[in-house]
Amino acid sequence: MAFAIPEPKHVSEMMSSLFAMPTSAKKASAPYKPGPKETAFYSAFAAESPEVGAVIVTDLSFACRAGAALALIPVGVAEEGIKAHGPSGELMDNYREVMNVASTLLANPTTRARLLDVRPAPGELPDGSCAIVEKPSRRIDFDVDLGKYGKGRLALLYR
Repeated sequence: MAFAIPEPKHVSEMMSSLFAMPTSAKKASAPYKPGPKETAFYSAFAAESPEVGAVIVTDLSFACRAGAALALIPVGVAEEGIKAHGPSGELMDNYREVMNVASTLLANPTTRARLLDVRPAPGELPDGSCAIVEKPSRRIDFDVDLGKYGKGRLALLYR
């Protein structure tokens, strides 16, 4: 399974279309590697087989801000989620949908990606994703700007 490796332009276009507002993404100057006590979110993706082939890791800021932006929830609700170290039920549901749509970033003409699981950390990572997180064969990291909702980090890790 060969997942696509998106350019910043593709990340920006996907998010701008999803959130119906201008967004931007640029390659990050350093890899996003959450600390052991930092809240982060791990989304596992597979292609045809049930085996995890890619993981998208985002920081708490991206998860809360993207979850709010999807449903036009006020920015203050995203800020509350960040202060609480985790998005509320509605923000988390919306974030899962953002990750479902983000599967298009991994798709290519011969491989369709599908979301398997989303989990916050610290905590148990999605089944089959630990090896990818610990030692990805390839990775690309982005700094993302969600306009009035603010900024966050997103990393794509590959088997």
